[in-house]
Amino acid sequence: MAPLEEIPQGLNIYLYLDPYGEVEMFEVNCDGEWLAISFSSHGGTEAKGADGEQTMGIERLKSKIEEQQAVYQALKAGNVDTVCYKEFHNGEWGTDDENYTNRLRLSYYLLYCHIEDEETVAFLFEEELKDRERNSFQGIGSTLQILTHLIRKYNGDGKYAGLLKQAKNANFDCACGYDPEGQMEDDFGANSLLDCIYLCREMEYRDVMGSLVDEWKENTAEWSDSNCRTLIDFNTFLGRDAENERLYQEQLKKLLSAGNSSEGDIISGYKNPFKAKNGMYKPHVTLDDVFALYSFDDTLRNTILSNILKVEKHIKSLISYSFCETYGEEQQHYLNATKYNYSAANQSEINNLIGRLSKIASNPKDYSYIMHQKQKHGNIPLWVMMKALPLGSVSKLYSFLPQNIQCKVSIEFDQITENELVRMLDLLARIRNVCAHNERLFNYRYNKGAINDTYIHKHLNIPKHNVQYKKGKQDLFAVIITLKYLLSENEFSYFIEEIHTALEKLLTSTRQLQRSQMYKYMGFPSNWTEIQNAPLKPCAH
Repeated sequence: MAPLEEIPQGLNIYLYLDPYGEVEMFEVNCDGEWLAISFSSHGGTEAKGADGEQTMGIERLKSKIEEQQAVYQALKAGNVDTVCYKEFHNGEWGTDDENYTNRLRLSYYLLYCHIEDEETVAFLFEEELKDRERNSFQGIGSTLQILTHLIRKYNGDGKYAGLLKQAKNANFDCACGYDPEGQMEDDFGANSLLDCIYLCREMEYRDVMGSLVDEWKENTAEWSDSNCRTLIDFNTFLGRDAENERLYQEQLKKLLSAGNSSEGDIISGYKNPFKAKNGMYKPHVTLDDVFALYSFDDTLRNTILSNILKVEKHIKSLISYSFCETYGEEQQHYLNATKYNYSAANQSEINNLIGRLSKIASNPKDYSYIMHQKQKHGNIPLWVMMKALPLGSVSKLYSFLPQNIQCKVSIEFDQITENELVRMLDLLARIRNVCAHNERLFNYRYNKGAINDTYIHKHLNIPKHNVQYKKGKQDLFAVIITLKYLLSENEFSYFIEEIHTALEKLLTSTRQLQRSQMYKYMGFPSNWTEIQNAPLKPCAH
């Protein structure tokens, strides 16, 4: 993906990495409309600072990568303990690999230092396959992508065709998105300063990342909201809580001293719970009180977004697989209106959807992975196209699919029908945008509809007004219920613990907000934590 030379006014750009550093997600938004979304490796301009020379921080990263020579030599001497697959179990992800990061670091060393060693590459590839096949997170990962690039050098006679095929079938994500012919940039000098920061985060070189972030701050002339969010993100990873608090406090001081904050203020909206009916602040309200609520909402956004991304990844894979299983991988099928529920009510939106897909397929210059697929194979399967679609478009696509394909997807979730999944995905798409835009979340209302009644509503004895449940339909608790159905049991359990911890921290950080007040804002019933162990259907007697 070519870097933007200049960002026009009115555009907002968002960049994300998943917990494994597997992918950079690059989104462009204008006035609430998603214009583009792309995924790429760490491409960029040369690894140079503002003065055009290699910076000290970048040199430190290069040295850190070169330090992997000791690990490489130990491996050649027969010590495989630090890079072989070593299974362990953690509370958040389930089955994981203790040596994933070590293997990633060594792979980057082989890539950037241009080490020609077929035996080592093959060994690391086989170890990485064990992780891809057993890891609860599944995923593809940068390690596999690097090793694929390296092993292809020795595959002229098809010697490693079996391993590449095994990688393609390692898990559901690999089946949908892994490219056995993928290539990686092997010139370290092609990385920009920001690229190097993301590389440090991916390889968990926090000390070097800290110095690079400091260089980036010095070279940043304008501190827009976007740059502030990026810095806060970096500081969170680095544990620089004091600096983040200072950034928050500066915004709070601007807000309270100005009286009326501008729409662009990143914490606008958090003052209202602390104001009386006359518009004045309640007695004894301090900056710390408002900061506590903002911090809670920030944690809430990050927690919910990370779990929505898990659902998004799963849903994209399920839809791609089910569609291609039914119609085949040729792009002509998902560009054909007759493959959808082309009723009179849907025709206009289906035409718009196909128009967007056709535009990407015909001119994929902003999507390097799609361009590669088109040039190499002359066809863009749905699982490749899916990477360029935001969750809102994926939600629409699912709602237009024939019922038999919808069923193939919804059957993967316990006690969810096709129509219920349509509503849930639409809600998550809207919440995802709220989180990505750093908008206020704790008192969110789903004004475009409501999720269907579920057994969870009944089990928690949520009160009704006439026949309508009062909570868990159009509020934040509706999001919690949705994730209860769409996440794994372990993922949801960890998610609820995070929400509970954040809420308790808020209530101990300020006396200006009461528990019942926050529950009302969020649409939470008083017994909301019981959802963690609540059954999805009535228990059999």
